[in-house]
Amino acid sequence: MDTSLIPENANREKFIEMLLVDIITDDNKDKKDRGLTAAPALMALCSKTETGARSIIMANDNVVNSLAIMILEKGSFQFTAAKILKSLCIHHANDDASHKRLKKVMRDVVPKVLEEIVCWASEETRAVIEADKVRSTEPETDLENQSGVPQDNGQGNSTSSSNQQDHKMTEYGVTCMLSFCVTVCDTLISADQDLTPQFESTIPMDDGLSSFPMKLQQIVSKNMHHKPDCLTIVKLACKMVISMMKHMGSYVKEDLQSLMDTLSTASNDMFLLDGSMVFDITEDDETTPGPFRSLASLVKEAQELVDKRIEL
Repeated sequence: MDTSLIPENANREKFIEMLLVDIITDDNKDKKDRGLTAAPALMALCSKTETGARSIIMANDNVVNSLAIMILEKGSFQFTAAKILKSLCIHHANDDASHKRLKKVMRDVVPKVLEEIVCWASEETRAVIEADKVRSTEPETDLENQSGVPQDNGQGNSTSSSNQQDHKMTEYGVTCMLSFCVTVCDTLISADQDLTPQFESTIPMDDGLSSFPMKLQQIVSKNMHHKPDCLTIVKLACKMVISMMKHMGSYVKEDLQSLMDTLSTASNDMFLLDGSMVFDITEDDETTPGPFRSLASLVKEAQELVDKRIEL
């Protein structure tokens, strides 16, 4: 990590492979500790220069694939893998080899990640309905179950770990995964590509909502709380709308406008929280490097793009 000690290319590639082994493989007893140390090192390598990102992508034929599998298998390092791939998407070199390798894998991963987020929103909505039915008879038990979740012990196959992962998905996890999807759409997918089939394929067959914009509206509606994580999710939903409008696609006008009405309501309701976040911004709050964007400015840009799309 010492920038004054720049290794030769061959040694750097060996170092990268060593870090990847610490995260990807399952054959060591101290995998979690080693992975927690290796992940920040990989993040630093791929976020500083295009050379670092390219070195990681081209370290071997399975790097991007292995990171993608970690995301889809929802293991201990699911969100770490998403962060690394997100950073690679932002900082990857524009040469054909690394770009094609990233794009090929991400084309398959993004719809599956979005499907996970969409299913999460549906399950959370159903859980609220069921909780409302039970709360009148067992209010204390409900509260205890929500507040008494133990910390993750890293054992991804246990029932308790699975529940913890679901709990994390309601806050940090959804932010991480949605940010990853927005970044892929903005950096790897050309504007002339129609994203509608990929987005619509994420809608569960038994869901009453028939379009992706309506699913985004559901996600926004359930996160209109005065919490930083909820604000970030709403912002990312708005960025997804902006990305959708900048790409080819066909959406129902009424669905888009209903989604924008909900985003506008969220912007007004979360105005004070959004202003306070200017002084407490972290790396995960923004999808790509750049100045802080308020929710109001994102909603305004999204509305202008939606209006333009409707006119066309």
